[in-house]
Amino acid sequence: MDKDSFACGSGSKENNATLELLYKSIEASRNEVKQQFSALNNKLDSLINRIDHIEESHKLLDTRLTMNEDTTHRIDEEVKEVKSELSDALLTLKEQHDRMRRKNNIIAYDIPDSAEGESLVMDLLNVILPNLCMQPSMERIGKPVPNAKRPRPLRIVLPNQIERRNALQNCRRLKGLETFAKISIKPDLTRNQQNERRTPPHTRSQSQKRQADEMDCSQPQKTLCRDNENSAQ
Repeated sequence: MDKDSFACGSGSKENNATLELLYKSIEASRNEVKQQFSALNNKLDSLINRIDHIEESHKLLDTRLTMNEDTTHRIDEEVKEVKSELSDALLTLKEQHDRMRRKNNIIAYDIPDSAEGESLVMDLLNVILPNLCMQPSMERIGKPVPNAKRPRPLRIVLPNQIERRNALQNCRRLKGLETFAKISIKPDLTRNQQNERRTPPHTRSQSQKRQADEMDCSQPQKTLCRDNENSAQ
């Protein structure tokens, strides 16, 4: 074997070794890339799972928020209803209290707002309530008005409802008495009671009918009575 052949053979071995090293390096790099891709895929799968979980949580939160909004709306409506019922109850209580305060009273109209009027009302009471044992308290309704054409109505507070009924029934005794010709007497009613009395009979409730009947039978002389427009004070 000559020198050239030996050199060629020696170079071939070196090339093979180099190729083998290069192959191993490429294989190692490929395995490393595969591992990196695998790790990246695992990370992506984890991220996707987390995103899915977040979306589910978001949907659940939206559902709960919607439920909370519905609950809040329902509570608001219930609060409004309770407030309305409370307001109605307070108005009813106020009305009942006002009726209780007025139940023994009568209102006299066109009694002069003077010492002469005080004497006249005592004479009036002697006619319609001759057996009254005590002097009732009295008060004018409304504020004084200078140069008023008519005197303020006079509220007369009687001891009980029986005396009021007697007073209203005995108004017939005033008929024909010149002294009391201009005077009229009405029961002391609240605004609601006045409106109820103005309601047509066929549309009244049973309680309204009973109250109206009681008022009507207690004032047979209608010429001595007027609408109680000034008594709701």
